[in-house]
Amino acid sequence: IGSVLSKKAFFDRCKYADITPRFALDPSAAKALNAKLVCRASDKGKDGEGITIWEGDTPLPPAVLYVEFQPKTAEYRVHVGRTKDGESVLIGHQRKFKKGGGDIWAGESCYFVWTVDGLPVVLPQAVKDVALKTLALFEEVTFAGLDIIYDANTSKAFVLEANSAPMMTPKTVEWFATFFNSYYPVQE
Repeated sequence: IGSVLSKKAFFDRCKYADITPRFALDPSAAKALNAKLVCRASDKGKDGEGITIWEGDTPLPPAVLYVEFQPKTAEYRVHVGRTKDGESVLIGHQRKFKKGGGDIWAGESCYFVWTVDGLPVVLPQAVKDVALKTLALFEEVTFAGLDIIYDANTSKAFVLEANSAPMMTPKTVEWFATFFNSYYPVQE
């Protein structure tokens, strides 16, 4: 699962699928993107650890991965799985909400929810498409929690990372139990 845990390896694997923002691995290539950048100082960081936003008015910080900043109106955690037959399926999804402002939605400052005002979170088709396309690229992965951003103004979605051990709650455990019981039943 190293291809999922390493941010660089993940982006490299996805680079020709048009499912991630543009990115660079070195400062000169990053500057050539001519864009606001999300700079990741850690290749295996979690909860937004080591992320800074660079807008070009200060020196470019050292980072292992520079990702073109994309506007978003929503962020989702999409749980996906692969059946024994190799089919990619959606297991469940959540929408991310955060306390406070800023461009980074990560860590303890945000929440993943299943409902908003008593209504289920509706997953845009572009997010579903990116989720299934992403899992299809990682044939060695049976399941993952994908972090996908979405901009309702452009109807574009981009995957930012895959989590091999996505945050488990009673609801996500229920989803995964249903998935594994349906596609990987215990043989007696």
